[in-house]
Amino acid sequence: MFDLRNYNYDLNDFFGFNAFNGNADLEETNDGYILNMEVPGIAKENISIELEDDVLTISVKQDNKEENKDNKYLRHEIVSTYNFSRGFQVLDADMDNVTAKLENCILTVMVKKKIVEKVEKKTISIE
Repeated sequence: MFDLRNYNYDLNDFFGFNAFNGNADLEETNDGYILNMEVPGIAKENISIELEDDVLTISVKQDNKEENKDNKYLRHEIVSTYNFSRGFQVLDADMDNVTAKLENCILTVMVKKKIVEKVEKKTISIE
């Protein structure tokens, strides 16, 4: 008998609807940027954070190949291998003022903006 419920789940898996993709929120404040990204089940040792050319890149590489050959799964959906990378533009980022923390499966990265002195008015002389 054809089981439509299993077919729909397999179709969702095929198109990536159930895949881990690092959902994120990026907020701009007056001082900088706050990135919150979901990283469920990922150890901080498997997360790489880089800032280059005003692009904040978060990469995750986790590979848990511990398979027990004695188990006879009827369905095996828990994926233990994650490899992905996401980039976010953060203009005027201060490379020396970036912090990150991982708490309750949420990675929070705070990037401060460079302090730019504003010149109210400048008079230019003509030669």
